[in-house]
Amino acid sequence: MSKRIDALIFTRAAACIPIFLCLFTELRAEEGFYWNLAEALQNPSKVRALGLAHQALMSLPKEIGQLQNLQELNLIGNQIERKKNLHKALPKCKIIFEENHE
Repeated sequence: MSKRIDALIFTRAAACIPIFLCLFTELRAEEGFYWNLAEALQNPSKVRALGLAHQALMSLPKEIGQLQNLQELNLIGNQIERKKNLHKALPKCKIIFEENHE
């Protein structure tokens, strides 16, 4: 009986995890934190921080320049070319390329 109750509790708790994750993601987006470039480009004036770490990116679209309120861009683990162009497109933004904050 105890195993059955434990399994039921676990199942119900596991079912709640996606709901909490959705709410957390939505809350973070409202605060200006994004982890998805497409979503960030849909709300360019709201984006304050963009986390694109470890996504095998070699370049970013020129539309990245629309994110004029972007304060921090995390590109750790990507092989971004033309880093100077990225700095020119986002002059007010702290761009993190490496773990040691290049």
